[in-house]
Amino acid sequence: CSSDLSIGDYVTLTVPTKPDWISYSSNTLSGIPSTDGSFNVTIRAEDSLGGVTEQSFTIVVAINNAPEIIGIPVNPVTLQINQEMTAINFNVTEQDGDNVTTTFSTLPQGITASINADGKTGGLIAGTPTIGGIYEITITSSDGIGGVSEKTLSLYVNRPPIFESSAITSVRANTQYSYSISASDPDDGDTVTLSLSGSGNPSWLSLSNDTLSGTAPGEVGVEDRKSTRLNSSHQIIS
Repeated sequence: CSSDLSIGDYVTLTVPTKPDWISYSSNTLSGIPSTDGSFNVTIRAEDSLGGVTEQSFTIVVAINNAPEIIGIPVNPVTLQINQEMTAINFNVTEQDGDNVTTTFSTLPQGITASINADGKTGGLIAGTPTIGGIYEITITSSDGIGGVSEKTLSLYVNRPPIFESSAITSVRANTQYSYSISASDPDDGDTVTLSLSGSGNPSWLSLSNDTLSGTAPGEVGVEDRKSTRLNSSHQIIS
């Protein structure tokens, strides 16, 4: 009810015309529009003596376009520990001219993320990760009136394999040398491949099925095999 200037009158309010998304309760109209457009509303006030007044108006609902984050790669970015990533430049667009705030989730150690004060221009993700792992960097842009967008950058920082075996570093001349190599990777799902690399590997050694083997020559000496994977020396003992 509402008041009336006539002594003893009381006023009853009703809403004969309104969109479905509006509700009326305790003299208050409220609701959340589900679509854009123009919506007519009529409020009827009637006193106890038969006096009637109506208030009619139109609510114009405009679509609120959420900000759009542009420039974040869809595919995961793979790096090695201490490998500098190629900088990712991104921007945020907003069709309605609203103010935008852009924030970032927790970042991996060594990675930075920034954007200009307008929350739209100059977005940059860069750096050199120092700890291996799988990271999800979430970028969130909000216009403050319900329009929110998120993009996620997947960053995979690979950790190198680990040798679990110790190299056999001596063998007698004219005898068989054999070293069974065991290595694993700390990252689930990664496959470890062994290979001889570098220069100066002894010609009498070969790698097959994770075993380094060969017959040591008759001469006495030391031969070094330089490898990015297996750094060890093989000594021939007479």
